[in-house]
Amino acid sequence: MSSLLWISLAHASRGDVTEAIASQEEALAITGERGENLYRAYALSILGLALLQSDPDRARAVEEQALQLYHTSGEILGIAVSVESLAWIAQRDGEVERAATLLGAAHTLWEQVGSVQVM
Repeated sequence: MSSLLWISLAHASRGDVTEAIASQEEALAITGERGENLYRAYALSILGLALLQSDPDRARAVEEQALQLYHTSGEILGIAVSVESLAWIAQRDGEVERAATLLGAAHTLWEQVGSVQVM
């Protein structure tokens, strides 16, 4: 499963969004069949990142799903990624106050995991 996550990140970093999306949709199918939530949350986060430019409405929906799964599993790093992604989406949609609030929350989360944002 982690291979699909890394493959998708590699595709996305090369600008091959179509392949990145396809890899994550495959990961979502696998995690859905098995009822695995943490890798599902990671797959949703990466899918959301891949969709930021092409389909921000879908990106928001999948990041919100990821955030919910991260929250139930207590995965602070994942929460930080999703909150920051949601901030980017809010900024893109002209919701500057919401974006600022989310970025502030993300910064606090990054500090909790001992990192200054990785995105």
